Amino acid sequence: MESALLRLLGLSLAHLALLRHEQRMMPVFINGEDVIAACVKDQPRATASVVRQSTACLWATVSANDIPQREIKAHIDTISDLVRSACGYSGDLPVTHPHSDVAAGAADAIARAIVAKANLQPATTGSGNLDAQATLQSLFAALLASGPQLDACLHAATRALDEIGTNGAVKAVMAQNPPLAELCRQLATDTGISNALLEAIVSARTRLASPVETTIRTLANHTIKALELLGDLTHLSDRAGRDDSLEAELLRIASLVREGNLGKAGYMLRQLSHDMEGSDDLEHRMAADLTGTAFFPSLLAVRARLADLSGELREAARLYERAVDAWPREDRIRRWQLKITQARLLAELGQLLGAQVGVLCQAAQTYAAAGALICEDDCPLAWAEANLELGMLLLTLAHREEQPQRYPAAALHFKPAIAVFTRERAMDGWARAQIGLAHALRGQAAYQCDVIIAREAAFAYRAALGILTKDATPELWHHARCALGDCLVMIAEEAGDIESLQLAFDHLLPYLDTPTAIISEPAHSIGDIAMGRAMLFVVESGSKQLDGAQITDAADETVLGDTIALLKEALERGDSQLTSLERAHTERALGRAQYLYFGWNGRPDTLADAIVSKARARDLYEHIGNSVMADDIATEIETLTEIRRAPRSPSSTERSSPIEPAAQARSETTMRDEPLRLDAAVTSRP
Repeated sequence: MESALLRLLGLSLAHLALLRHEQRMMPVFINGEDVIAACVKDQPRATASVVRQSTACLWATVSANDIPQREIKAHIDTISDLVRSACGYSGDLPVTHPHSDVAAGAADAIARAIVAKANLQPATTGSGNLDAQATLQSLFAALLASGPQLDACLHAATRALDEIGTNGAVKAVMAQNPPLAELCRQLATDTGISNALLEAIVSARTRLASPVETTIRTLANHTIKALELLGDLTHLSDRAGRDDSLEAELLRIASLVREGNLGKAGYMLRQLSHDMEGSDDLEHRMAADLTGTAFFPSLLAVRARLADLSGELREAARLYERAVDAWPREDRIRRWQLKITQARLLAELGQLLGAQVGVLCQAAQTYAAAGALICEDDCPLAWAEANLELGMLLLTLAHREEQPQRYPAAALHFKPAIAVFTRERAMDGWARAQIGLAHALRGQAAYQCDVIIAREAAFAYRAALGILTKDATPELWHHARCALGDCLVMIAEEAGDIESLQLAFDHLLPYLDTPTAIISEPAHSIGDIAMGRAMLFVVESGSKQLDGAQITDAADETVLGDTIALLKEALERGDSQLTSLERAHTERALGRAQYLYFGWNGRPDTLADAIVSKARARDLYEHIGNSVMADDIATEIETLTEIRRAPRSPSSTERSSPIEPAAQARSETTMRDEPLRLDAAVTSRP
């Protein structure tokens, strides 16, 4: 209980320290006990006095009723989370003498602001006889009534936040990731942006739990956003006209941004916007000036850009929507640009760890709303890029929601993008759109088991690979080759096409020798699964010629062992990347390979593994609504279970190769007599 109280008091002191300096955001990784420890080290007597008085007042409030201590502790933890997540209080912060009515009023205002930030209603903030707003009011009233001791504590808390807060976290990230630190130094040299601003940008990405690799990849783009923000602020200050105070305030905000103090810059911009919105001059500010753009909507767009830079993606999206609504209606292109930026922010927000899929749906709807503002002829390349982005977003939704209808919808956006980009006009955009179309067709073909659509997907992959190069875009190039191999294996499985299988090996065999560092995890999984299924197809089909050489039965056993290893590795690595359908296909293939392998070693555990794999495949097919496939696999499981129960004679384990009836029938009716030629031995990755 004592540690919970100290943690809450430390967070509350940090909150007041941020309010005093007009900061808006509490660093989410700040520990209240660390704040108290730093304050004790800096100001031991003042901290002891404040903690003693505040603790006594808080405990008197929460223990007034007969409530179990575990409920009190849970309530205190809830209050700590509320204080941690609250934004700044937009009023004066008095430090007064005890029993001051001013202190009580300020405490009540702070408590109300925190509850409002959490979107809680007064009637729902309590737990039994404990009310969050009342507890907060009592806590901050005690703190604000601490007199001169509180002032010393707040100074100590401010220094502690600088040391153990955001800047400290950024320094730790920089120390652990030399490439990121080197990139920041390089960007500071090339652009003239201060190290403090770059660290603030990295801090915002850290608060969003963005992986360091993603931060490195996007830092240059965020640096460009920072430069654009500074330009917008300077432009707004030039348009302030005779309002010298407005011009000075905008220049001051620009200076804060350059210093990396994004919290205070955002606070000042918000106050400026609110003051302007409540003034009689708003009608004039909303009207188009000589530049053709209204001042107030431009200010909203600047606020949105700053919120984006600060990592407040939801707030930035909301501000962009307000800017679109307030922007002059005749300026369709600028309104479209703002709407597309809003959609991109929502898409980024939806990709964050733990984000709800509804955010991605909202992003897709925002893209669609933006599409109604302009047509292709207004800005062709930007229009095509937006269609490409929407197509990729629909692909993500198809994977996340397991909705196959998203795939043809995505294809409908990639096709016009391809038509606009063209190979001659924008080669890179054309190649990316071709890969997006190929992904959409491949997903659709997998759900429908449609060979024709799979061939269209393979054609699109080949078209993109005709433009992409291994040196310029290695990750995308390898992903496209692995996905092409997967399409070709799909065609071979469905149509018994030996030529497609041979082409699949041509694309997949070099992948096995490629260093893993330059291939993404999704590409790894796709490549391993495609290679495993291709090798399984060779064994099931009964083809006995590789490169024109007769292979032995022992080679079949080796190939099956490698097949099982590849499929297992893909499932272990790609569980979060693969769709339920891809995992279902892979589990079923793994079960078939394990069953065939059982024919060679006769080990009961191998047969048991096959049953388990098929059971997982059955459950996955039921999950995606494919009851026909689930029933077929259930029948196979029953057969394997009977085999497991039946005694096996010693001779049954010698050179037996039990091929499932479906695979055997396919082999006899669809395989051509021509030999399968491979350019290398079929082996697993070293």
